[in-house]
Amino acid sequence: MDENKGKIYSSVSRELFDQITKMAKQFGMTKSAVVGLCTKIGMNYLMTVVEPENVLSTERLVEILIEADKRGVDFGQRLEELKNEL
Repeated sequence: MDENKGKIYSSVSRELFDQITKMAKQFGMTKSAVVGLCTKIGMNYLMTVVEPENVLSTERLVEILIEADKRGVDFGQRLEELKNEL
């Protein structure tokens, strides 16, 4: 096993097990891969709710803003629109 990974063993309800099995077949993935993907998605969502300030690093936010600027997004205008909606 990769030293940068950890293993977690868990039991789930039969209903959830069946959903995981169906999704694994649908996407051609292993059940472990589906559970790992769902865990990552769930953790990202939970962190967004619990610690929204830590969801994006400053560096990542800057990358997003630079890319948006390249695509012509006018944050000044949009920011003013959002302020007016409040």
